[in-house]
Amino acid sequence: MTSDKNEPTAASLLAAMVMGSASIGGVVASVQRSHRFPLPEFIQIENLARMSEVSVSQIINQLIECGLDAVKSKLPDEVVREMTIDRRGTSNRKTVVAVQGPKKKSRPAKTSKGKD
Repeated sequence: MTSDKNEPTAASLLAAMVMGSASIGGVVASVQRSHRFPLPEFIQIENLARMSEVSVSQIINQLIECGLDAVKSKLPDEVVREMTIDRRGTSNRKTVVAVQGPKKKSRPAKTSKGKD
């Protein structure tokens, strides 16, 4: 959720990524989790990743951010503060710090197979 009305929302950034007019990057701390997705939703996620030429993980993270932003916008500030408190503390979690950068878009050269 952004407080500046001039900054893009997570949803508009994701849409721009799919259309090829934006990319994401930065340094993030992440926690590895395993999750099972319903097949119809995962097909859509894979297709978004293919269309935007980014990893499935990046699409999933953007979709989670979009969903959290949408939920936070419907909740009272007190509840939003409560849901963003890190009760366990990051020092008690196994985290990985990774640098995310835009994936270079390179499309394979088209080749034509000649007939002998």
